Amino acid sequence: ITGAGSLLSGNGAEAIGQMINEVCVKFTVLGAICFVSAWIAEACFKSSGLRQSAAWRKAYIKAIVRQDVGWYDTNKSEELSSRVAESAQAIEEGISSKLSLGTRYFFQGVVGLVLSFYYKWDMALVLLGISPMPAFGAWYMGRATSKGASDIADAYAKAGGTASETLSELRTVAALGLEHSQQEKYSTSLEAARLAGVIKNTKVGFANGF
Repeated sequence: ITGAGSLLSGNGAEAIGQMINEVCVKFTVLGAICFVSAWIAEACFKSSGLRQSAAWRKAYIKAIVRQDVGWYDTNKSEELSSRVAESAQAIEEGISSKLSLGTRYFFQGVVGLVLSFYYKWDMALVLLGISPMPAFGAWYMGRATSKGASDIADAYAKAGGTASETLSELRTVAALGLEHSQQEKYSTSLEAARLAGVIKNTKVGFANGF
């Protein structure tokens, strides 16, 4: 590379080599700064998410205990543990890593847009004209993710309810010979969760194409 640059530009080999070394050092320092900053941000958001998730779990349990008897007629008690775990996990992901990434990508987009208009406004206008396509992809990805997460949570809640019901009434299930029936019911719920995950990931992959 040094020899080719010397022949093409007429500069000395040492000057070009020194310039390349300086650029490599700058990129290395910049990469180290970005790594440390990203690690600190992710650690702070993650620890905050874990603490808030624990607080939400306690609040969720307290709210369930305060409900009237009639509330349990419309909400299956054996599914509550799975729903609490799924909801708390979704909240933890939303306010930790997802919030960190969303903040980072938002400012990257804003700063990139400002710099593009500053250095090359005509090219920035062309790119801004086709921006609705990736915007639609981002909207569709968010919609598919939320819908898929809801379907997966419902399926896992049914599976958890079946498992809790079977284990709590294990003697009755064994006496009536319902092991195979409960197994099929549990497998059906897991299959529904798997299909919901496949559909969600297919839609997310389609959205990434934009």
